[in-house]
Amino acid sequence: MSSFGIQFSGLASGIDTRSLIDAIVGARRVPIQRLQGQRQDLVDRQNSISRLSGLLADLRSAASNIGFGDSAISLGATIQDGAGYSINLGDNAAPGSFDIQVQKLASSQSNSSLGYADPSAVIGSGSITLTQNGVPTTLNFTNATLQDVADAIGGLDGFDATVVDTGDTTAPFRLLLFAEEPGSANAVDLSSSGDAGFATLVSDLKSNELTEASDSNILVNNVEIRRSTNSISDLIDGVTIELESVTEQAHRVDVALDTDATSETVEEFLQAYNAVVDAIRSESQRSEDGRTGNLFGDRTALTVLRGLRDLTGRTLPTNSGVTGLLSSFGIEGSLDGTLSLDRGELSDALRDGAQDFDDLLASGGGLIDRLQTLIDDWRAADGLIESRDDGLDQGIRSLDNRIERGEARLALLEQSLSARFTSLETLLARVQSQGQALGGLSNPGSAFGL
Repeated sequence: MSSFGIQFSGLASGIDTRSLIDAIVGARRVPIQRLQGQRQDLVDRQNSISRLSGLLADLRSAASNIGFGDSAISLGATIQDGAGYSINLGDNAAPGSFDIQVQKLASSQSNSSLGYADPSAVIGSGSITLTQNGVPTTLNFTNATLQDVADAIGGLDGFDATVVDTGDTTAPFRLLLFAEEPGSANAVDLSSSGDAGFATLVSDLKSNELTEASDSNILVNNVEIRRSTNSISDLIDGVTIELESVTEQAHRVDVALDTDATSETVEEFLQAYNAVVDAIRSESQRSEDGRTGNLFGDRTALTVLRGLRDLTGRTLPTNSGVTGLLSSFGIEGSLDGTLSLDRGELSDALRDGAQDFDDLLASGGGLIDRLQTLIDDWRAADGLIESRDDGLDQGIRSLDNRIERGEARLALLEQSLSARFTSLETLLARVQSQGQALGGLSNPGSAFGL
């Protein structure tokens, strides 16, 4: 039933005018349905372009993560058992071997007061000055308890303090003071003023040093090194030495090429690369029933595919003067455009020419650098991907306007047809009524049953 007023479909004519109107309007809606199909095609293509953009972002991320920092080569550290230290490798680490002996660990100063029976009992009033690195900090107290002093010191930068229960039967509570950072430069000197009770607390705390502020001491290839920390990162480029325990002799650490880790990072990169290629290929084909993918014939997708193939297939110079190809390092292309890795071939090539591989992939102007620049250009605000997305947006909006205008014209047509058929039915009903009246006049006896 139409929304255009009350209608009496075919009551007079015997014609199903509602079905007739629906048929006429339905026939006129075919062009709109074609526009709606075109709009859905553009939406599907836009979604595919968006997915392609996301896959390119993933590829760029995988390229950024390959190897360490600006290097495509992964290094590993092998340490002799019982070394007393561990190694963390950073971005600019280089292969090498080092003999390291841990002679002394850095420690932070700690002090303890004598015992008190009640941590909440008033000790006295006065001030305590803590001097560290030549900088004095003074705290003032009035009728302070042991807990008050601990809380105030614990609130200072560079210090910590707490009250502990030692379990002693008469005076179990002691104030413990800690310097937060190790090293002799972070030693703490204590001084005070005040009444006898407060002065006694500070005097006991100062004289009862539990651990001394001291530096670490190590031998690296028989060279003595002192630091104020147990985490030494300024000695060997790209290497952080974490000191753990004192040892009687030196233990060797070998920083060397890790072919397994390098292969894994390269494979992660290739997986991201192949995901882009597979997405374009799968959506650029024609199915057996003639249906085409969302990116079939799409120039943007084809430009991306050609760009990737051109980049990975070209030769690039290395610092050694050797012209490099990915295939020289076990990275082979297939007919479908994807890349695969032969781990054994890569391992062999790295042992003979690790620097050439690093130059090929990670040097300035290398494959990774060029790939990231290419993807950044494609995904820029005025780049290939965004321009294509904007164009599809405009196409969708244009179709929306055409569909809206077409629906408005159909609504007016349906309203007009409904009004015309309603008038026709009304006219026919009036004619039928008049005919019945005239029939009664021509046979007056019928009115009386004669």
